[in-house]
Amino acid sequence: MKVETQEQEITVSRAHSSRLRTLLRITNMLLATARVVPPYYVGQFRYRSEADRVRLLYRGTQDWLTAMGRAAGIRSVTVEGAPPEKGSFIAPNHITYADICALSTATRMWYVSKADVLNWPLFNRLFRFSRNLTVDRDNIRCLSATNESIARRIQEGYNVCVFLEGTTGGGDVILPFRGPLLQPALDGGVDIVPVCIKWRADDPAIDVTQDIAYWRGTPMGPHVMRFLGFNGVHATVRFGTPIKAEGDRKVLAETVRDAVVAMHEEMS
Repeated sequence: MKVETQEQEITVSRAHSSRLRTLLRITNMLLATARVVPPYYVGQFRYRSEADRVRLLYRGTQDWLTAMGRAAGIRSVTVEGAPPEKGSFIAPNHITYADICALSTATRMWYVSKADVLNWPLFNRLFRFSRNLTVDRDNIRCLSATNESIARRIQEGYNVCVFLEGTTGGGDVILPFRGPLLQPALDGGVDIVPVCIKWRADDPAIDVTQDIAYWRGTPMGPHVMRFLGFNGVHATVRFGTPIKAEGDRKVLAETVRDAVVAMHEEMS
């Protein structure tokens, strides 16, 4: 890749991504989906109540995302710290779409994603079916409904993961945490579990900020194709000490972020 400036032209080397490997992994992901999803889709019809279906799909979400992570070539996920107790509010940093595969390998949880996922081909159908949650942070009515859904899931004993940065970063810096989606934890007095995710690769040419992190408005399609062509990609998921949800939510958001930042620095 060439970056041109007024004074000079600089050539920036990029890590090699194999097109053949990408093709094989797309095939493996489709096969994994065909193997994991249908039993859960059919299984839901055994239950009359929505609560029983949600309980079934809670397991299905973890099984599918774990299988997708393996099929996509994530070589290992190292889990550090004590997994959260049931009914916890999970607050990790956010680097890439593959974070949810790493987190699901570590423990079960529901995910709160931006409403944009409902516009992604194929994935939107799987997301609706899975009963995971979406939020439009710019829509007050939608934000309130999402908070109610988060509170309900936590009260039912499920873990709920919320990416409080609101977007992805480069992996080198933790962005500010936003407070509005902390309201269900404050209302319920539940623990917030800070989580730090870090990515690395065996190939020193693979740069996490350039090649793994999904940010800076990069088109998703080309980024996914490139990511799938890498080999030797690893993730570490560290669970921190639970933080009691109390006080002002803006201050609470800063406290949770500080805990994630501290883990990030320890893991560097």
